[in-house]
Amino acid sequence: MRTTITLPTISKKTFTDKLEQRPFEDLENIKVIENFFKKKRGYVFRMPKPGTSVIVLVSGGLDSIITWGILLEKYHLETYPLFIHRGTKRSKKEEAAALFFAEYYAKKYPKLSHPLMKFSTKPSPTEIVDAIKDYKNYFHPQRLLELIKSGQTMISNSTDSYPLLPFFNCFYCLSYSDYLYDRYLKRITTFFTGIMAGDGTVVPSQSFTSVRNAMLAACSAAANYKIQYSALAIEKELGFWFEKSDYIKIGSKLKIPLEKTWSCYQAGKYQCGDQCLACQSRRFEFAKARAKDKTIYSSNQKTVSWYLQRIQKKAMLLLTKGLKL
Repeated sequence: MRTTITLPTISKKTFTDKLEQRPFEDLENIKVIENFFKKKRGYVFRMPKPGTSVIVLVSGGLDSIITWGILLEKYHLETYPLFIHRGTKRSKKEEAAALFFAEYYAKKYPKLSHPLMKFSTKPSPTEIVDAIKDYKNYFHPQRLLELIKSGQTMISNSTDSYPLLPFFNCFYCLSYSDYLYDRYLKRITTFFTGIMAGDGTVVPSQSFTSVRNAMLAACSAAANYKIQYSALAIEKELGFWFEKSDYIKIGSKLKIPLEKTWSCYQAGKYQCGDQCLACQSRRFEFAKARAKDKTIYSSNQKTVSWYLQRIQKKAMLLLTKGLKL
C-alpha cells in the first residue's frame, strides 16, 4: 500500500522574493531563460506523466535519495538512477549507500526503478591535483579573502568539494540518455538533481540560476529543446521550495530508511557525527525536523563505549569488595 503525500507549495511571487535574498541568483538571467523556453516550447518545466522515464542523479545522500523516493511514490515515474563517482575519499561510502537504495527501491517499485548506473570522473584535472597535493592550501591570500567575503566554500586538496560539478552533472545525464537510446531506444529528456534550496546560498553552481542555465545549455548542446533539468526541491513551476529539514519530514513520512544515506565527508566505518560540517548539518536538520535520527555516528559509539567502560569498572570494583550487583 502506497503512502499518500501532499507536498506544500508556495506562489511564484514568494519564490521570486526568496530568490532576491540570495547572493548567487540573477533574476534577470532567469527571466530571459524562462521567457525563451515559453516562446520556444510553450512552457519552462512540466512534471512528466506517470510512467514516463526520467534520469535522477543520486549521490547516496539524504537529498538525492528522498528526491528519488518522491519521484517514485508521488509521481510514479520510471527512474534511471545515475551515480557520479568522483574519486574522493568518501565516494565508496556514497556508492554503497546509492547501491543500497537501488536495491531497496527496486524491491518496493519493481516496475519503476532500474539498476544504478555508475559513471567515473575526476572533475579536477590530474595536473591541478598533482600540483597542489603537497600544499595545505593552494589559494592566493587575496583569493582567500574574496572567498570568505562571498561566503563560498573553498576547494579541498582532495577535490572532496568541487563547486562546478553540479553544473556539469546535467551533461552526464545527457550522456546516459544517449546510451539508453542507443541500446534500448529509450528516449529520456527529463533529468532530476537532488540540489536543495539551501545549497545555492553556498555554492554558485547549485543556485536556481545555475540549474536554469544548465537546462538551456543542455538543450543547445543537444539541439533538443524537449530536455528538462530540474532540482525537484527548488522548482518554481511546481511551487516547491524545500530545505533539508522539510525533506527529512517527507522522507520519514514515506518510511525511507534515512539512516542508510551517507552525508559524512570522511570514510570511516560510521559517519563521524561531529567532525565535519556535513554531519553537523545532518544532525541539526534532523533535530529541526523533529524526526528520529537512526543514523549510527562514530561520536555516539565513542560515548557508548566510554559509558560501558565506566560501568564495567564500577562492576569490577563492587565485585572485588564482595558486594552483590
